[in-house]
Amino acid sequence: MRILFIGTFNTRSDNIAQARAFVKLGHEVVEFDHARIGFDLKSYSARDQKIIQLLNESPFDLAIIDRGTTIAKEVIESAKAFVKVVVIYTGSGDAEFDDELISRLNMADIGVLSQPGPYELLADSNDNIHYIIEGYDPELDHAMKINRTRDTLFIGTLKTQERIAFTRHLSIETIGNAKPHEHAKLISSARININFSEGQLSNRVYKILATEGFLLTQRWSGMELTFEPGKDFVVFDDLTDLTQKIDYYLINRKEREKIAKSGHIKVTNYTRSAWAQEIIDLAKL
Repeated sequence: MRILFIGTFNTRSDNIAQARAFVKLGHEVVEFDHARIGFDLKSYSARDQKIIQLLNESPFDLAIIDRGTTIAKEVIESAKAFVKVVVIYTGSGDAEFDDELISRLNMADIGVLSQPGPYELLADSNDNIHYIIEGYDPELDHAMKINRTRDTLFIGTLKTQERIAFTRHLSIETIGNAKPHEHAKLISSARININFSEGQLSNRVYKILATEGFLLTQRWSGMELTFEPGKDFVVFDDLTDLTQKIDYYLINRKEREKIAKSGHIKVTNYTRSAWAQEIIDLAKL
């Protein structure tokens, strides 16, 4: 297939690895950076017209749009005249899952969600909405043989007061600006990798487990659909619980490594290539 992938392709964007997953499967991918092109043209309207022009003038089989909330709804409707349109959402923020995003998922020929919670909200009213686990990129997310010099590590942004309070109280090292290719080395350097979820699945989970990191995480909606808490990772409920479990697992290396190994085995099949293949299979129906 020839695919137009409309997303953001900067050094911190997962769209780069997602596009690469389709290329690995033998498909041709043309990247359209809607944020950069909109900035360069100084007009979202001009950018949207460029999308339609591109689809009109070039033979594509599929258009994949990541969220697309800055792209006019009329563009998505027009694009459907030329190709099958897939709108994807692999984020984990409730604030992002708003009416604008929902309308675009419902408009698409295929809507793909990587969160069980949002999927359940839409699936009953739209048969074209699908839940596909995004997973990890084996090229980037793999174990590295380096010393685990960090006790605790959180890779992500301190976007809530709870995250700030927990990391400060427990002196959890936080790295908020890591690039995708840096994650594996960081995860491999930590004895305990922390995940804050606010009830939603983060792709951070797959990155940590794929890298054979020990994961200590908050709960998220639909967690038991894929994993076995206590076997694949350990869950904490509050600050006291997190404190006690950090203290316990820091001194119980063998138990920590056994859990990390189980989690790694569990995610083996959840790669971005598998995610991409499921989208291709849907598009062929």
